[in-house]
Amino acid sequence: MPVYAKYLPAFFVGSIIANFSRSVAVGPVAAYSALLVMLVSDMLLGYKTDSSIMLQTVCAGALILSIGRSDSMQWLNRSVLSFLGKISFSFYLMHLVGMILTRQLCVKLGIPLGQMSMIENAIVYAAISVPLTIVISVVSYQFVELPMNKVGGSTAASLRKVFTQGALSGAPRTSEK
Repeated sequence: MPVYAKYLPAFFVGSIIANFSRSVAVGPVAAYSALLVMLVSDMLLGYKTDSSIMLQTVCAGALILSIGRSDSMQWLNRSVLSFLGKISFSFYLMHLVGMILTRQLCVKLGIPLGQMSMIENAIVYAAISVPLTIVISVVSYQFVELPMNKVGGSTAASLRKVFTQGALSGAPRTSEK
């Protein structure tokens, strides 16, 4: 299967959610089941196989549909999760930096990653890199993402104004000398 075809179901599920989210209801049992299936599908079907990707996509769709409609999913509205949602793009961009810094820190501190089991390595990496990446992401969010959002908003407003004024006058703009 071509690589792009693996991810087409995600776009299909997304379009269903966008178009039919008001008329489709997914209850809490289905939502928690979908979450469980998402968590274990790689173990059951193989890591990132075609089957696991498609199954995870459908389960993610069910989970998304249930979030807005179910009182049992209100735990997702907690302030910590909302905060992580705000910095999620910065986290995505900075996670590799956090992992590289974690590796360098472990070497400097003499933590013997090569002599540990895979699970111990994962625990050490998670314990150091996740908080470190969160700190880096907060800094990136505050000093890069938010200011650029303001610049983008003002630029969009300026362009909107230029285009709507030109469209309303009906005549093409000419440069004045």
